[in-house]
Amino acid sequence: LTLMRSNESLIWFNMNDLPKAATIRKVMLRLSYEIPLPWDSAAVFIPKDDGTVERMGGVLQKIVEPWEEAKVTWNNQPKSVEFNQVFIGPFIRNVNFIEVDVTRLYVSSATTDNVEYPNYGMFFRLWPREWVPGFRFASSDHPVEVLRPQLTVYYTLPQ
Repeated sequence: LTLMRSNESLIWFNMNDLPKAATIRKVMLRLSYEIPLPWDSAAVFIPKDDGTVERMGGVLQKIVEPWEEAKVTWNNQPKSVEFNQVFIGPFIRNVNFIEVDVTRLYVSSATTDNVEYPNYGMFFRLWPREWVPGFRFASSDHPVEVLRPQLTVYYTLPQ
């Protein structure tokens, strides 16, 4: 696959080289598309019957159970949680990438019920789910390396 599915995708980055003593300060995700998409400000928000407006785009959720790329299917996809999810909007005019601060998906913080979730990557899905046209991001298998998903981790080490 050279493109991630437009309505749901699983994303995982190997962070084994991160020093164990590191304190993560910020985590940025960069997702790219081969061709810039036109910006349509009317496509960002959906007016609702009650007069409120719902934001459109995508959401990234923390995956909390192990999965393997070659074995995952729509029927056995791993569980994700809405806690600390990150919303993302559509592309900006004439730019073929978005950068999203996903720190809260990587920095441990207890939930309201004091459960700490393990991290097995991110689950991307459209928000709302039926939103069209969706996204078409380059995957880790894309032939142009610079278009592949990138995760930048900013951290400090103890003195």
